[in-house]
Amino acid sequence: MNEVFVVADNIYSPLGKTTAENRQALEEGRSGVRKHLNFMGTSSEVYASLFSEDQIPKDPALKDFTLFEKILVASIQNALEDAAVDIRDARTILVISSTKGNISLLEKTPSPSALPHDIALTSSARKIADWFGHPNTPVIISNACISG
Repeated sequence: MNEVFVVADNIYSPLGKTTAENRQALEEGRSGVRKHLNFMGTSSEVYASLFSEDQIPKDPALKDFTLFEKILVASIQNALEDAAVDIRDARTILVISSTKGNISLLEKTPSPSALPHDIALTSSARKIADWFGHPNTPVIISNACISG
């Protein structure tokens, strides 16, 4: 059996932009779930864990990226900051794990036949790998409740 080494990881969530920030928030008993009014244009009150405007990456070079893809780029950059990992090395594997992916594209699409190619996790993963110059096909782990 080959040895596997996890050298870099990151969790980017409404609780924090790094694994350490998320762990600290959990240890302190904080939750990212908040009451949101007028959710998606309705008059309903919804409790959800959503990113605030100040948590969304603002890099102008990512103008053609979806919100999900911008967060992926920021998360991977955070993971690589303190790691001696060359993401362009063929021996490096990029693992992308998401609970939602580009699901927000469903809200903006008038019919299922008009869904953009970007909704697939594989499309976003390839786009992100290309952005970083990663030569391998990323491994995708879907953590959505329905995938179980």
